[in-house]
Amino acid sequence: MGAAKHLWNNFVSMTDITYVIRQGFVACGVYQQNRTMPPAHSIGNPNLSTDVEVLLRQESTAEHSARVANLLSEFILWYPLFFQDIDAFMALKVALNHDIGEAVVGDVLDDGTKAHEFKKPREWAAVKEFYANLPPDKIELALDYHRQFDESNTRLGQMIRMADKVDAVGRLILYEKMGMRGDIYHKNPPSERDEIFAKEIHTGNCTDVWARHLKWLFEKEDFRPQVITVAKDFLAAGLASIGREFFTWW
Repeated sequence: MGAAKHLWNNFVSMTDITYVIRQGFVACGVYQQNRTMPPAHSIGNPNLSTDVEVLLRQESTAEHSARVANLLSEFILWYPLFFQDIDAFMALKVALNHDIGEAVVGDVLDDGTKAHEFKKPREWAAVKEFYANLPPDKIELALDYHRQFDESNTRLGQMIRMADKVDAVGRLILYEKMGMRGDIYHKNPPSERDEIFAKEIHTGNCTDVWARHLKWLFEKEDFRPQVITVAKDFLAAGLASIGREFFTWW
């Protein structure tokens, strides 16, 4: 029963984050705009819903976490040299569970306000409690990889953190494809950093402002050039898919 109890605890925590709404999209008004047509990739495909209520429902942290883990799995496949001497399974485990602390503290906007930093002690305590359900010989490695992600102080940590952040911008690109755009001026109020970046790049469009946040993060935390290149290429492909050029200010 020992293993079963740990598995159940893990299952409960992952279920809990399906109820945690991604607040950034809500705060910026992404869901307030009416969609005028189904997304291009769903036209003619009976397996993809074009129902307005389904497409405009608020996204959960669990959906984000699944995309981040999938994205990291692709990075491992396409850029294997970045992951030498890394336990790929445990790296994917951490990517999948990187926001597990939100089951306790909720989703707090990462936009330069102090609230995001204030949540970290409680979030880290929740992370340690979650990983305590792993087999004993895996706990320290999971905590080490999660700490690397949290501090962005290694190539692995930066790759997971980058996957986490480009997912948000990538999702906004897909929302734009549906005719839905968020704007930082919908926030009540916008953060100081939001407004600085919006004025600098001459738009409040979330896709652009959040990408500018990402560039700032790369510079502030001294991300490796190779990691930044992967992020830029990914976002450039996404923007090209909706007929947009790469960010001119980058």
